[in-house]
Amino acid sequence: ILEPIILKAKPKLIDIVLSFVAFFGVFFLVPDFDLTNDVTLGVVIGIFSAITYSLRNILLKLHVQNHSGITLMFMQVVGLSVLLSPVFFLGDINRQLDLIVLNWWKLLTLGLLTTAIGHTLFVMSFKNFSITVISILSTLTPLIGIGLGFLFLDEMPQGNVWIGGALISVAVIVESFKSAKGKD
Repeated sequence: ILEPIILKAKPKLIDIVLSFVAFFGVFFLVPDFDLTNDVTLGVVIGIFSAITYSLRNILLKLHVQNHSGITLMFMQVVGLSVLLSPVFFLGDINRQLDLIVLNWWKLLTLGLLTTAIGHTLFVMSFKNFSITVISILSTLTPLIGIGLGFLFLDEMPQGNVWIGGALISVAVIVESFKSAKGKD
């Protein structure tokens, strides 16, 4: 929904419909509308995160034609490191340094695989897909989290989660078929 507004492009009705279907699917993941409920609070924070993530993606889309994905991700990581560096000084710095030294290989692996390589490839996909398509496909993230919770934590999805998951899945499947046919 944000991409046509910011990039001054004509919105496509199917993209707007699929965006609302996916959002409505996320709505079903909320057990009740009480911010003292951790799941509801998590979904609200997730929606705020998705909005800022979409804005970030749109800004990167503006530059992906002129710069490599590696350069864009490097600039983003440097900027975020500077912005978030004060957080490092909260709490017990010696304990934080000890934890970093103890887990350096895990942090390096996680940083390389999910941030450096994963996000660089993600940003490079902006050359071939609209942010709207990428955003709709990204709504699979909560379903992946639910699936991983089921596999590793024996958490069984309850009630409306199945309805929400089905709506999100329908939006993603329709978008996948639409994109595969080149009607993006």
